[in-house]
Amino acid sequence: MGEHASNAMTEIALALSMAFFAILLLALLAMGSGKAAMVMQVASGESSPEVAENVSPENLVVFQDGQFLDAQLVLVDPARLAHMPKIVLAVPENLPAVEMLAARQRIPARDVRVTVLDARWRAALEEKKP
Repeated sequence: MGEHASNAMTEIALALSMAFFAILLLALLAMGSGKAAMVMQVASGESSPEVAENVSPENLVVFQDGQFLDAQLVLVDPARLAHMPKIVLAVPENLPAVEMLAARQRIPARDVRVTVLDARWRAALEEKKP
């Protein structure tokens, strides 16, 4: 009878360790899923047009040629954007993902969404160039 009791305890210990391991894996996946989803969206070139269409001008920041511009295409210091609750960072569609992520990191605001510049913004930026 003693032998069966030790087998039962071993089975319970094994089941508990497997459950703990499964919970650990789920927690690790959940912590990293946000960054992976953002990188995959950037890498695939997908953008969300509804984000670009519903942006108020004071929340829009354009990143072009290493510079940050506001909706009037005036230079903006990214450190001054920390107080804003939500920022939409518009980048050129051919900007490498590494540069886009670096630009996003330079903005100290908590909620920064990234979208691709549409044709109207690209035309406005071309007109502004000397």
